[in-house]
Amino acid sequence: MSKSLKPYLLLHLLVFIVSFTGIFGKAIHLQEGVLIWYRLLFSVFFLGLYIRFFIQTTPIKKEFRWKATMVGCLYAVHWLLWYGSIKYANVSIAMSTISTVAVFNALINPFISKNKFNVAELFLASLASIGMILIFQAKSGHTFGTILGIISAFIVAVASIFNKDLTENNDPYRLTLWEFASALLFVTLIMPIYLQFNKGIALVPTTNEIYMLFVFVIVCTLLPFIMNLYVLRKVSSFTSNLAFNMEPVWGIIAAIIIFKEQKELNTQFYLGLLLILSSVLIYTIIRYYQNNTVNVLMKSDDSAE
Repeated sequence: MSKSLKPYLLLHLLVFIVSFTGIFGKAIHLQEGVLIWYRLLFSVFFLGLYIRFFIQTTPIKKEFRWKATMVGCLYAVHWLLWYGSIKYANVSIAMSTISTVAVFNALINPFISKNKFNVAELFLASLASIGMILIFQAKSGHTFGTILGIISAFIVAVASIFNKDLTENNDPYRLTLWEFASALLFVTLIMPIYLQFNKGIALVPTTNEIYMLFVFVIVCTLLPFIMNLYVLRKVSSFTSNLAFNMEPVWGIIAAIIIFKEQKELNTQFYLGLLLILSSVLIYTIIRYYQNNTVNVLMKSDDSAE
């Protein structure tokens, strides 16, 4: 295999693997809170072993630890809501709502970075909002699940903005372990309250679900993380973002094949999804050209000196 081709093939394999997280979320019948607790527990355990015995890392810097803890808690809330969206609606709707993360990012970032709003980004956000309204109205009985998915997308957009400087200043393995451990602690602390509102739910997975949890954690959580670190050294962030636009598409196709979810969807849903994906794709291209323009200007200033 050509060395130049390998990173791109791995990138698309990575996106394909990640798209199955929703499939496991539905196939494992544990309620979302219990499912997330087991996922985090196994992730912390296996990632801790990997860091301890297979790679050299540097501890997360002290000045970033509280912020990393907060981000970990935000991720925990995101996962609880998103997997709740799968349980109360279906995989297709959950995957479509998570597509709005890039648009939420464009809307939220100016408030945090104190930059001006971009007219093009506002237009794309409006386009995605229309798509979300179409999906919201596409199927009765899935309203609550759709709302959970939209809120989860908003929360992970906020978390990703706060996480940016953390990833730039800390070892990615240690940072991920810290955030996963923080998320696990958060879910553990709220579990008594969660169980008060979900009495009688299963707390112990079946033998088959234990096997699925191991695959879920190792193949669909930790392996993609390690693959992504390699891929990002070889391909541009634009290429990576563009490839990840296919995640909801693969996820919905898998849900249709495995769970026959096309019976629960209609033309209005697919039109809404098309609007969201189009807005995300256009947004990614705009960001790519904006970054290229900035790089060109910086290089011209350097040459002038």
